[in-house]
Amino acid sequence: MDNQIFNTLINLVGFFNNPQNDKKLLSSANVKLEAPAFPIFSAIARKQPISVSEIANIVGKNYSSVSRQIDKLENSNLVTSSPSLKDSRVRISTLTEEGNKLNKQISDTRTSIIKEALSDWSDEEKQVLLHSLDHLTNELDKFK
Repeated sequence: MDNQIFNTLINLVGFFNNPQNDKKLLSSANVKLEAPAFPIFSAIARKQPISVSEIANIVGKNYSSVSRQIDKLENSNLVTSSPSLKDSRVRISTLTEEGNKLNKQISDTRTSIIKEALSDWSDEEKQVLLHSLDHLTNELDKFK
């Protein structure tokens, strides 16, 4: 059973990491954002303020690739970056007002998709899923 759980988790991660699914989400949200920039934008939205190296670790890309995408997001007025107050060599990024609006649009669409995917689930089943995912996340955090 442990192997089945692992395989299911890999399938789930694969779903969320699939650029084609990102494109479908962005299209459904009526958002024009380049596919390579989307994971960086999402990481900033979830963890802001966040450094380039932290984003690189989250999305599994190198520092320079992430930095280039952040530059593009800044040029589109979706992200702003500034030196860290603790260490001026560290670049910290946050969403702009325009970025926050775009993120809400994406989040609303993502919520609609999840609601549709879980539409046949009872409230109890959803609660069990949430509890189990929270529990697993907390246990896996111990390995960091």
